[in-house]
Order: sequence, then C-alpha cells, then structure tokens
Amino acid sequence: MGGAGEVVGWRLRDESLAPDENSEGGSIRFQRTITQWVGLGPPRRSGAPARFRGQPAFVHVKGKGAEPLPLVLTHGWPSIFYEMHKVIGPLADPAAHGGDPADAFDVVIPSLPGYGFSDRPRERGLDTALAPPIDESSLTPEQHAWWKEVKAYRSREWGYVHLQSTKLQSLAFGLSDSPVGLAAWIVEKWRRWSDCGGDVESIDTKDELLTNITIYWVTNTIA
Repeated sequence: MGGAGEVVGWRLRDESLAPDENSEGGSIRFQRTITQWVGLGPPRRSGAPARFRGQPAFVHVKGKGAEPLPLVLTHGWPSIFYEMHKVIGPLADPAAHGGDPADAFDVVIPSLPGYGFSDRPRERGLDTALAPPIDESSLTPEQHAWWKEVKAYRSREWGYVHLQSTKLQSLAFGLSDSPVGLAAWIVEKWRRWSDCGGDVESIDTKDELLTNITIYWVTNTIA
C-alpha cells in the first residue's frame, strides 16, 4: 500500500496450481481485469434514476401510464439494487419497450440494510431466518429425495455461509482491504448462481459486474 487509499501493488494466486475456471473459486482471467479496474478507477454513470440514501436507500422510478401499480424489487447477497437496472425501463415504461402503458409500475428498488447506500444496522438481531427447520420424519419419498439434493448442494456450495456466519470478522478484514479479494468473493457467486455455463460475462457484462463490485467497495459494505 502507498498513501491513504492508494493501491500500488497486489498479488494474484499461483495460476499453475489450478485451471482458470473451476469449482473451487474465482477466475484468474477476471481478477486481471480487476487489477486494471483498480488502476483506472470505478465506472462513472450519468442520467441515473433517483436514488435516496439513508435507512434504507432506494431507487424510485415512477411509471408512465394511467394508473401505475407500486412494485418493490429486492436483491439478495452478493448483489445490490443495480442488478435490477435492466428491468426498470420495461416495468416503468412498457410502451417504450413495445408493451401496453396500462401495465406500467411505479418501481421501487431498496438496498437491504447494510448493503450499498443503506445504513448499517448498529445492533445485533437482524436475521434472515424465516422458516422453521426441516422435519425429515414428515417428508414424503419425493421430498426426501429433494432434501437429499439440498443437503448435498449445501455441503458442496455453502462454505461461504458457514464462514460468514461464524468467522465473519476475520473475513471482513481481507474483503474490506483488497479489491481483488472482494471481486473474487463476489464474482464466484455470480458465476455459480447464473445460468451462464461457466462464463459469467455471457450473462452480465464486465461493466455490470464491476459496477456491482464498485458499490460494495466504495461504500465498504461487504462486511
């Protein structure tokens, strides 16, 4: 590190140890893009919809129609309100996209507490647990087969869940200090959870991925 906020060097993992795209984590190819992004600075945009910062922050786009219905779109992790930007136009102004103005919506896209521009919770207790645990004795044979697949998936893919729910502060230091590490942590999930056949940029452009990462980085809200 150089002066305050100045990134003067970084290291990528030894790419001879594993192929570029694999089930173990992020892509060396995309991480090289991140090093370029760090040097050039984050992307800039103009003409964006109204954004309000606070608790919670949200994007609000009024519908163009006789009686637009209110519609709230929410994101998950590791996403942000920006993920919805492609659907704002067709929903708020369907006539401009070949649709019927009678189908217009007033679109509201909040950032979840602690994400992006929304204020962070200052007290413990905000939880995502909404459903009771599965009672396996009550499951039908078909449900048992489904539950077996769910548990196999969790065993294979839920390392991040266990780490973020048990040793989250240890992880927070690394992700808050390294844009390359932050990008690896986020993009691996976007690639894994997208119907992209392993090529995340076939679904989301490099600029879209970097915008999502940039919001986490400049607001320091990955942790």
